[in-house]
Amino acid sequence: MLVGSEGDEALTDLIALLAAAAVVMLLIAVGPKKERRMARLRITPPQAPCPVDDTPDRPMPFGYKSQWYAVRTTDARAVADAFGLQELAPCSWESGLRRSHELSSVFVTPPLGGWTLVVGWSLPDLSSPQEEAGSVTSLLRELSRTFGEAHYYATHRVVEYHAWAKAAGGELVRAYGYVGESDEVLLDVGERTPEERTLGLMFAEPAEPSDRGEGGGRPAEEDVLAAAGAWSVNPMLPPDVPASMGWTGGLPGRRA
Repeated sequence: MLVGSEGDEALTDLIALLAAAAVVMLLIAVGPKKERRMARLRITPPQAPCPVDDTPDRPMPFGYKSQWYAVRTTDARAVADAFGLQELAPCSWESGLRRSHELSSVFVTPPLGGWTLVVGWSLPDLSSPQEEAGSVTSLLRELSRTFGEAHYYATHRVVEYHAWAKAAGGELVRAYGYVGESDEVLLDVGERTPEERTLGLMFAEPAEPSDRGEGGGRPAEEDVLAAAGAWSVNPMLPPDVPASMGWTGGLPGRRA
């Protein structure tokens, strides 16, 4: 048996060893989780470039496996400038939407019912911390200070990424984001809006199956489109407007 100072030293060494082991286990548990969180939202679009066609055409529906911002204005060029898009070129709906699925291109639609939509997977999504500059929520605040109101929508069935958010007058009103692959709520900020309540878009934190949403289950792509239709424009049901052109370009640091 160890007694006196030898016993105290042995106990101290044992405590230090256990503390070090606990830190290592914590790093092992937390580290990979953060890595997976960043990776699962990094949806890689096709890299094959699509040529720009500047022939005016009518609105084409989109929304599935897409992410887009909705800005309350009919000045599409001003929206393109607000996003800092480079190498801007007039663009048809068809080629613009094709380009929006590329690695670097963004499509700014012609006005739709008082809204201009900005489409592309190279735009900010919810995979980064939202307190950082350039995040979805900070961009929405900035856009809404300039244009009065701005929204974000995204849905991708492969990783079950579904999100909707809105800002008005420079303030974030509501934001919700979910990834089904990990059954994780990425963001749940603000009170549910009356439109969300009417549509039944009320989901709880991941827990026991019986606790999952007032209607059961989790968000789906149709919920994102329904939220878009209630708040602004459902891009799968675009209004019937004359043939026109939008804009295509690339974000700073990426070739369009």
